Amino acid sequence: MAQDGAIVPLFGTAKQGYSPVVSAQRRVNLYVDTPADAEKGQIALLPRPGLRRLVSSQGVIVGTFRGMLDGDISGDFGILGDRAAVGVIGDRGTLIFPAPERVEQTYFYPLRTIDGRVRFTRNNDEIVLVDGTTGYVFNPGTPDYYILDEEGTATGFPNGATSITYLAGRIVANKPGTGRFYWSALEDALTWSSLDYATAESAPDDLLAVWASHGELLLFGAYTTEFWAPSTGSAAFARVGGAGAGWGVKAVDSIKNVNEGTIFLGQNFLGEVKVVMMRGYTPQPISTPAIETSIQNDVADTAGATALAFQANGHSFYVLSFNEKSYCYDLTTGLWSEFSSGTEGGRWVAQYGTTLGNGFIVTDYSVNKVYWLDTDAYADGDETIVREVITRHVFSDYDRSSVYKLGVDFETGVGLVSGQGSDPQVMLQVSRDNGRTWGNELWRSLGEIGDYAKRVWWTRLGRSRDWLFRLRMSDPVRMVIAGGSLKVGP
Repeated sequence: MAQDGAIVPLFGTAKQGYSPVVSAQRRVNLYVDTPADAEKGQIALLPRPGLRRLVSSQGVIVGTFRGMLDGDISGDFGILGDRAAVGVIGDRGTLIFPAPERVEQTYFYPLRTIDGRVRFTRNNDEIVLVDGTTGYVFNPGTPDYYILDEEGTATGFPNGATSITYLAGRIVANKPGTGRFYWSALEDALTWSSLDYATAESAPDDLLAVWASHGELLLFGAYTTEFWAPSTGSAAFARVGGAGAGWGVKAVDSIKNVNEGTIFLGQNFLGEVKVVMMRGYTPQPISTPAIETSIQNDVADTAGATALAFQANGHSFYVLSFNEKSYCYDLTTGLWSEFSSGTEGGRWVAQYGTTLGNGFIVTDYSVNKVYWLDTDAYADGDETIVREVITRHVFSDYDRSSVYKLGVDFETGVGLVSGQGSDPQVMLQVSRDNGRTWGNELWRSLGEIGDYAKRVWWTRLGRSRDWLFRLRMSDPVRMVIAGGSLKVGP
């Protein structure tokens, strides 16, 4: 137990473990920041960005997003001189413009399907997408679109392709149910040959995803990954030596490139499911046993996971979302937290996203809404953000002790001018049984706007041998924590 009045490391870097006796720590909609010189001797907890709504210029948009192009398109495509993001809702192409902020639902490429995942890529002139039935090529500058069909206009295109990418001037697509991948002519998405293909052969698992990463082609099977590179030989691509990895992809839409490599939800022949980062040719699991246990216990459909990768406040984030929960990996610190939207917990509403102009936009997973990722937004559109942290254990090996005073170093004076948040409140609960039950809600103010000298503390919290503290706030204001202290006694 800490000494009377001492600064104690209330907020740690772990995640809820196999048993709360070992660790009950939790961070929801907060992430860890480690100041360079740690002026106050402790880590800080910062709020994740909120979501600011973009409004449709055409009234109500019908349907939900099925996918989005990774990256925006510019005036080079003849889109009114603006930059724009491209997605699909139902069978409709959808344009999203940053300025003026608007969403436009159009029919520039009616698809043969109305639901299911749609995956994108592009070359210098064309946008290409697949929906698991066939492929489509769209030229926004014309605007013309074409249907790729191995029995029609593109005899070498693999019908039923579920994954597509671009590398070294060529569009690459998989042939489902096989290990084959096909490629287009150079800078020509409309020309395919039935002879232009190769086969991933390191293991007898089907090819699930083709992915361009750092100048090479990653071929993801269910349990293995192969590496191919552009070639000057008779084939456009050649396998890189004997390079291969004993991890395949569990969820195709979890694959994202980051500066350090490629991250995805992977699986191996042992049946293990982990979040994996491919650094060069070496797969490195980055998920912790706590994250893996949570996925195993709380997630029903792991193959349906989606991911986002973005930067905010000097941190790089990878967010993996399932129907039930969203987990955030901070590449800057190597630590995990949880993201959620609404008062009931569950997953973060963001699903697909891309850089657009100088910002980052995301789509809602359940409704047809589009948002800016905004570090100055403290709600997810109309959804409340509930921020929560559970501390480290504060315990004595032997005797019960009293906590006379608990002080938490919040950023105070953050109240709004009016409405909810004009006098923001934070709630404390105490557990004396390793987080299995929690005591009464004890509320304190973070101070009205400008009340920067406000101090936040709780007194006479009782006696125990082992303490956990849970802090929670739902008001739409900044929640920043710089540490905490306890005054204890016999």
